[in-house]
Amino acid sequence: MSFSLNRVLQSKFTKYSLAIVLLLVGIIILAIYSTLRLSMPSLSATVVSDDISAPLTIERDTLGTAIITASNRKDAAYALGYAHSQDRFFQMDLLRRNAAGELAEIFGKAALKLDKNKRFHQLRMRAQNIFEQLPLQDKAMLSAYTQGVNHALAEQTVRSFEYLLTQSSPREWHETDSLLVIYSMYLDLQGNTIKRDMALTQLQQAFGNEMVDFLIQSSHHQAALDDSQIPLYQGDIPALEDDILLSAITQAIEEPVEVGSNNWAVTGQLTDSGRAMLSDDMHLSFAVPIIWYRAQLNYQTSAAQDSAKSNPPVSDKSSHQITGVSLPGAPAIVVGSNGKLAWGFTNSYIDTADWIEISPDTAIDIEYEPIELPNDQVNYTIQVSEFGPVKTVAGVNYALSWVGHADYAVNMALLSLETAETVEQASALATEIGIPAQNMLLADNQGNAGWTIAGAVPARDNPSNTAQSPSNFQSSKWQLQQAVMPEVINPDNQRIWTANSRVLSSEEQLRFGDGGYALGARGVQIRDRLLASSNFSEADFYQLQLDNEALF
Repeated sequence: MSFSLNRVLQSKFTKYSLAIVLLLVGIIILAIYSTLRLSMPSLSATVVSDDISAPLTIERDTLGTAIITASNRKDAAYALGYAHSQDRFFQMDLLRRNAAGELAEIFGKAALKLDKNKRFHQLRMRAQNIFEQLPLQDKAMLSAYTQGVNHALAEQTVRSFEYLLTQSSPREWHETDSLLVIYSMYLDLQGNTIKRDMALTQLQQAFGNEMVDFLIQSSHHQAALDDSQIPLYQGDIPALEDDILLSAITQAIEEPVEVGSNNWAVTGQLTDSGRAMLSDDMHLSFAVPIIWYRAQLNYQTSAAQDSAKSNPPVSDKSSHQITGVSLPGAPAIVVGSNGKLAWGFTNSYIDTADWIEISPDTAIDIEYEPIELPNDQVNYTIQVSEFGPVKTVAGVNYALSWVGHADYAVNMALLSLETAETVEQASALATEIGIPAQNMLLADNQGNAGWTIAGAVPARDNPSNTAQSPSNFQSSKWQLQQAVMPEVINPDNQRIWTANSRVLSSEEQLRFGDGGYALGARGVQIRDRLLASSNFSEADFYQLQLDNEALF
């Protein structure tokens, strides 16, 4: 009898224990849900701010696109900053920290090596210097955006889950942080060019020029817009010692992560509407969330601002609707359309960096870059010469001259595309835009289509795949932005395409260099698909976007 009673008591105890455990689990789940719920932004509210000139609205459609309606562009920048902050602040934080080399402050020693690599460029200092030189209207635009970001940040009652997970706290946004976000794109889009030149330099020293020429030989897949061809490699396969070959065979090689952007356009001669059409698909590494943020800006400008484009002005105010994708952390629509003009980008891969091999007696200064950890600090030093920051490889000092270090690398001129109305107007702005050098494709409602390279390009005209000597370094030209860029507008075949491979003519490539072009097969395939038809609709362009064959 006592044995049975024991079992009954144990059974009851087990049931009570299970009930208590389930209750505790439920409470924990409810607490986690409530915390996450409280950390989410309120998308239906009325807020008051002294930083805007008139009432504005932020709506979101079923795709999550932020639709902003404001009385002027400055207020629209405030609203875009507010929306970015609500939806993507942690992403913005990572972008600025990535460029500045400040990730270890959140992630600890695991991010220290990455931070040291980024501190080599001293981009926070450069962002501050550039901000101080910006025109007042650009400073005002960045300030309005920053105010919007910080307003939404201040309204958080609970930190977002990323900060709870990393046991860190968000830090207010600053105007220079938006410049750091652009610098982060420089590192993403041009970082491999810097590594490539150094790798080729080391290969040159170990195996000679023949090996370098063999490795960088031109592909037979070539789709330059003028159809110019670079002669194929005619040399022999360089010989390697047997022990080197055996060593290479036994070493595992990781599969590379391939990314690649595509865009193409046709003139109005190939569309039923008579308007040009553009397709743009920017591929970067997969991430959650994705890098781009869909947005639409609706605002007005005064007739005086638009007089150069519409003469005489038809009214005191001009309305603008800009639809496209933005980069969280910056106030511009990066790729989009204003109803009269559409613009899109792919990475140009021209050469915008040079290593200079400096002698042991070259003057070098030491600069200190303390790196913050969650509960500590690391004193990191950088060597700096008249040619740029210095890196020692195999006992040799090399200085880096990179366009990202130039005063003209970053600005707010991308905003000017929003009010351009024709391909010609937009192409003329190309050399003023402070972004990593891009293939810019353009299409307007008058039927014109065009291509040019937009962004920061140094005026130096002797790019090199391997380290140069100081005597070949064009110091004065490196300080200047290239004044004239190649362009193609309304070509005879009425079609334009880019796909990260060479778009320039073979002659222009000698001037602008090779920063690590893609193979070229995608460019050839897009070109051939476009040449296979004489009339295009949006559906045709969409089918071309879905083309998943790989023709070799």
